[in-house]
Amino acid sequence: IKMDAIAPELRQLLLAKDGGDLRRQSYNLGAAIRPFREGHLFDNFLLVGVPPTTFTQEKQEIFQPQILYQYSGEGPDVENPEQVAQFCFPRGVKVSQVQRTQSMSGTNQILFGSLSQMEDSEGSYTILFTSHTYLLYGIIVVNTCLVGIPPSFTKLEAPPPNRNRYDLVAPLCWCFISKFPFFQLHFEVLYSLVARERLYSLEASFELLEGKQVKTGEISPRNHEVLRMLKHFYDVAVPNKGEELKFQLPGELRQFNFSCPPGDEDKLIAMWCLGCTLKLLSLDTIIALLNAILMEKQVVIICDNLGVLSSIVLSFIPLIRPLVWQGPFIPVLPAALNEYLLAPVPYVIGVPSVDDMTMKELKHCVILDVLKDKLTAPSAFIPKNPHWGYLKKLVASAHGGMYGKNGTETLKHPNKSSRDELDKTMQFVDALTVFHRELMEEIAIHIASMTKKPMIDFENENEVQQLINAVAGGNTGAKAFYKEFFQTQIFHSYHDKLMRFVVEKRQISNIQDLIKKEESINQKWQAEMTRAKEKQSASAPQPIKTLPRTSSFGGFLSRSPNSRENIPHRVSIDQGPVGFLRSSAENLRSPETPSGESPPARVMVRQDSGTFSGFSNSAKRLKDLMNLKTFISGNSESPEK
Repeated sequence: IKMDAIAPELRQLLLAKDGGDLRRQSYNLGAAIRPFREGHLFDNFLLVGVPPTTFTQEKQEIFQPQILYQYSGEGPDVENPEQVAQFCFPRGVKVSQVQRTQSMSGTNQILFGSLSQMEDSEGSYTILFTSHTYLLYGIIVVNTCLVGIPPSFTKLEAPPPNRNRYDLVAPLCWCFISKFPFFQLHFEVLYSLVARERLYSLEASFELLEGKQVKTGEISPRNHEVLRMLKHFYDVAVPNKGEELKFQLPGELRQFNFSCPPGDEDKLIAMWCLGCTLKLLSLDTIIALLNAILMEKQVVIICDNLGVLSSIVLSFIPLIRPLVWQGPFIPVLPAALNEYLLAPVPYVIGVPSVDDMTMKELKHCVILDVLKDKLTAPSAFIPKNPHWGYLKKLVASAHGGMYGKNGTETLKHPNKSSRDELDKTMQFVDALTVFHRELMEEIAIHIASMTKKPMIDFENENEVQQLINAVAGGNTGAKAFYKEFFQTQIFHSYHDKLMRFVVEKRQISNIQDLIKKEESINQKWQAEMTRAKEKQSASAPQPIKTLPRTSSFGGFLSRSPNSRENIPHRVSIDQGPVGFLRSSAENLRSPETPSGESPPARVMVRQDSGTFSGFSNSAKRLKDLMNLKTFISGNSESPEK
């Protein structure tokens, strides 16, 4: 796909104007990729699990999770608490038993074991929530603890002393809900909160092991420290793009440092999630899955490792940029909600597992088994992107340096990447962004050349077919791709930006036509000057008269400070349309200049007989030129442009 010289300028213009509608429609997935730096670093803090007394009343292994505690600062409590709890524990809360021995090795492993287990992919993962106002990220850390010791900062009642030969152990979910994908920062703060709470648990364990009932909040003044840390983090100012955040939590020696990179939030998502995708999935699998997403098929991604699953699903947000997925997008779907897989709408959903009965009903879906790197397509034909081969060449280098690297380590820590791996990750996502943008620009160019209307009526089959033939040429496979692509919500959500591109492309095309006309007039004028000089030299000496210059704009004239005459000035077009526009803008500036400077060039309209058909025609051309000035100065962000 080749763009003319003006394309980079238009790309910048489109990016500068983009984003307003998506920011307002925050319930759309577009809200996940537009910077919205207002509010607090987190909206809610949740502690999710099962009340300690429940385990003594019911004899079962899997329990329904509940929100045990939440901190919302100045904001409201979380919406739909039951569903939020299900997403935190998509497979339910599983209780287990640790046998008491003389050495107490099993219990001591829970109390004194390394906290690094929280940082692996089963203990740290991310999810998405949709509220009435924003799209929210859920950052989750799961810590295994003794049931008999409730969290110190809650009012949960501890169970009665356990006289049996075993201790009950259950996972507890610590969760931040935030508008910002500051994953690294949120995880580090959660690890600090869990470590601080663990100090309380160590003191409380002596009461528990002696057969006494733990009294919540009365063992140590540390029960207030977690709340102080939460409040301090809640009050930290949200960083803007390019800013660095530095702060310390109460009682912590370490300083938290977080740099917020410039650009949209999709870069933050890519830096955290995409490395896992590139290491575990082949290039053919990634491109085929991208193709299915662009065609708005039902996509199911299966992996029993929650950290890996959420990372791979979330990575497709930046991979389709600047396009935005419009349907349901669920990184981790709770097992209790697997019936959502049968919904008759396009979706991208990650699930830990699927039973055989449900799998038989998913024959119409595109299914990816992550750990096997196997993609199963439905029996129905899915048109292939006609530029598939070009795309593979574009990203092969970045992917080749990542795929299959540290497979076991990736499964354990999917979000850890070296500096070199981060560079390759950003190369990959940048190449795909350019590819998708050029795909849409190519369509816009054909629309601009086909019709003078602002936009094609995509309800009109004849116009759509004409566009398909123009874009695809004689390629049958390409025609099938564009026919289906033009029917997707992804394509139509890009409609406004596409229409702006078409309008501005036509304006640029009109300006290029004027440039050609100006060049032709200049050539004729030079020829007339040459003939006049030759004629003068052949006859008696006489003063040379400056010939009136005919031009579609009435002529550009520059004033020479060392001469009394106005010397005709030819506009340079060596730099293409942009250079022409800049020259035009220079000539159209206000005549008011600071003292000591030469006045700028001014447009003069001559009324010589034979040059124009009357002053009204000349004034009309001057008005056309003034319209150019309005077009040039319309971009307030870049006056030069």
